[in-house]
Amino acid sequence: MTENEQRNTSANQTGHKAIEVLASKLDIVDIVSDYMPLVKDGDSWVGECILCGKGNLTVYPTNQNWTCDHCTVEPRHLVGFLTTMFSDE
Repeated sequence: MTENEQRNTSANQTGHKAIEVLASKLDIVDIVSDYMPLVKDGDSWVGECILCGKGNLTVYPTNQNWTCDHCTVEPRHLVGFLTTMFSDE
C-alpha cells in the first residue's frame, strides 16, 4: 500500500469513528423530525421522504439509520441524511 493510500485509509477510519460518536450522542428521530413529520410505526418512525419526495422514509432509532423505499441516497445514517438535505444550498 502506498503512503497516500495509507493516509486515505486512516482518514476514512477516522471519519467512520466520528460518525459513530455523533450517532451515539444524537437521536436521529429528533433530528429528522425537525425537517419532516414522522409517525411512530412499531419500533420505527415513518414519513414522506423529504429527500426524494416519492417514497416513505423510515427512521430506525435502535441503530440510528434510515431507509427510503424509493431514493438511493447513501450513506443512510444521520450525517448522510443531513449532508443530502443541505447539499444543494
